[in-house]
Amino acid sequence: MALPEPVKRGQVHPKDYQNEEYYGKLQPLVAALAKEVPDAKYDAKGLVVLLVQILHFQEAALGRDAMPPRVCPKLPIKLITDPAVGGALHAIALKVADIRRARSIKAIEWQNPGERQEVCPEQQQQQQQEQH
Repeated sequence: MALPEPVKRGQVHPKDYQNEEYYGKLQPLVAALAKEVPDAKYDAKGLVVLLVQILHFQEAALGRDAMPPRVCPKLPIKLITDPAVGGALHAIALKVADIRRARSIKAIEWQNPGERQEVCPEQQQQQQQEQH
């Protein structure tokens, strides 16, 4: 009797990308981004954090356990994790920097797509003032 195939859950493990080998692959991309969007201040660790956040978001919004309707298919992980200059991660980092600059936001909340709120510097200051 054959055993059933294990079910793929699509879990993202940050440790898969948080190693010196992958950081080394990201160095040409970090240099290219420093020239293109110096105000974004990307480094290898920051790109890995962005990558993992996007993979988590994709799994939450479009993965197997996501609530319907799923408006589009998931992108292949190999496409998103490509560290090449001009690759998908490069385009994503440029777009995120552009969105942050255009909307004057410090960070994008990727974790909960249903309740995502963008954190604007003005909102942060107001929240801090209200807490005091």
